[in-house]
Amino acid sequence: MTGLGLNNIAYLAFHGPGIGLRAAMNARARSFTNPSVRTSIREDFPQLTTLLTDESSRASRLWENIQTELRKLDIDPSQPQTIYIAYPHKHPVHRPLHVNGAHASAATFMKRARKLAPHINWVMMDAIYERSALKRGKRTRHQHSSYAFSKAQTYGVDPSLQTKKAPFLISGSAPANFVVIDDYSEQGTTFASLISFLEANGGRVLAAAVEGTFGPHHLRQENVSYWERGVYMQTPIRVYLGQRFEASARKDGMNLNADDCLRLFEESLRPYGLSIDTLTLGEITRLGSSMSDHAEHYLKTSFTDLIGSLRQPIRKKPFLSRIGLRF
Repeated sequence: MTGLGLNNIAYLAFHGPGIGLRAAMNARARSFTNPSVRTSIREDFPQLTTLLTDESSRASRLWENIQTELRKLDIDPSQPQTIYIAYPHKHPVHRPLHVNGAHASAATFMKRARKLAPHINWVMMDAIYERSALKRGKRTRHQHSSYAFSKAQTYGVDPSLQTKKAPFLISGSAPANFVVIDDYSEQGTTFASLISFLEANGGRVLAAAVEGTFGPHHLRQENVSYWERGVYMQTPIRVYLGQRFEASARKDGMNLNADDCLRLFEESLRPYGLSIDTLTLGEITRLGSSMSDHAEHYLKTSFTDLIGSLRQPIRKKPFLSRIGLRF
């Protein structure tokens, strides 16, 4: 989630903080909450579309995915309707210098989507912003999956940020359809958190797209694919994690079998609103590979260290991450 911070500076220069606040207060705003438990990515969720190369055809592919998902809901994609484009970004008043690449990726797609489907009312969902974020420094421990597990991403809603009419923000409005777009993805943690937030508050996420990706192109869970000693393997998720956890635990002198390890891991995830079933495929593969002897030093961990880091007391959120016009 990187990009041009001048987007936020320009917003403040033109609008000023609090623009539209009176109008927002006069309207019956929908009440938004952050779910205490992250929901699972549904089994038929489409593959992440990569928008980086040959943007026109990739945007077409994303539109095809959206049409397929609409038909599953018995909605005719050829009929006029509103589809929201959600993108992870910081509040421009709280974080005015933050560089916001997801906005640029979402705006580029919307420009192409208007040509592909001019009958659709494409609306950027500017009002939903990240209240907390992962520190994704390159080649640091912040890239490790246990960091993502223990640093819950939450979202706020500020109607004064919305630049185009969005009925979804009004109480009593009908369920709304979304596509989620980000500029980069490794484990899919941000996608999963934002999708969970939207769907917990009356949204339906049809598809997702990313400009660049380092991890799997699937958010939903499926067999883990990897090479081991020159052999291409496809292993069920719990078997994959259990094997790696058990091997690592035994190296640390712990007499635990795969089922013991999975139970301990599940118990350690629970305080963060997570479970094995709610993890993305990217989070699972990153976690498994981090216990390999060939893992990069900033990613490498052991089962003992993993459980220890997750079982540390949960710190209270800093004051600035708790404030906001609406949560």
